[in-house]
Amino acid sequence: MINVLIVDDEKIEREGLKYLISTETKEHKIFEASNGREALQILREEDIQLLLTDIKMPHMTGLELSKRQRKNSRIFRSSYSVVSATLHLRRKQYAMVSRNIS
Repeated sequence: MINVLIVDDEKIEREGLKYLISTETKEHKIFEASNGREALQILREEDIQLLLTDIKMPHMTGLELSKRQRKNSRIFRSSYSVVSATLHLRRKQYAMVSRNIS
């Protein structure tokens, strides 16, 4: 089981990434955060193997989140990969994702 944390201030972007991950594997648990502060709290509490984060967010950028994670890595339970990503869905793609998620 892979624990994935998706961090993005846009819900549609988080939903799109969740959908894409679900098409690849069923062996995952997804956690969500809408900003870096929420993400840091989840990282302290959960064993996250993969972090997918938007770069531009309120309160803290994805790059700052990555820096803080590395600086405080001793408090987190495991090491994991960090991928900075921004997913921009068009209306047509969003409609497809919405239909498949529902």
